[in-house]
Amino acid sequence: MAENYTPKDIETKIRELIAAQFDVKPEEVTLEKSLVNDFKADSLGIIELIMDIEGAFDLSIPEKDAPKVGGTVKEIVDYLVSIYYRSKPYQS
Repeated sequence: MAENYTPKDIETKIRELIAAQFDVKPEEVTLEKSLVNDFKADSLGIIELIMDIEGAFDLSIPEKDAPKVGGTVKEIVDYLVSIYYRSKPYQS
């Protein structure tokens, strides 16, 4: 059975995935940080992050939306919350 993540859970998991992918400490992954500018992410790193996110949340990120996963941590979290709840309605 798939987990039912809250928005805060999604944020925490995204921070963990970013920290692991870009080899930084989780506390360095704050909402205002940019993958490219702050973590020196390249296109391959972003693609790998997308694959990690898809696996962690059991969802598919459309190719046209891939650029939305290359901005700030907040932009990624906001995008993931929106698509997660479109595919899996939130139940408290």
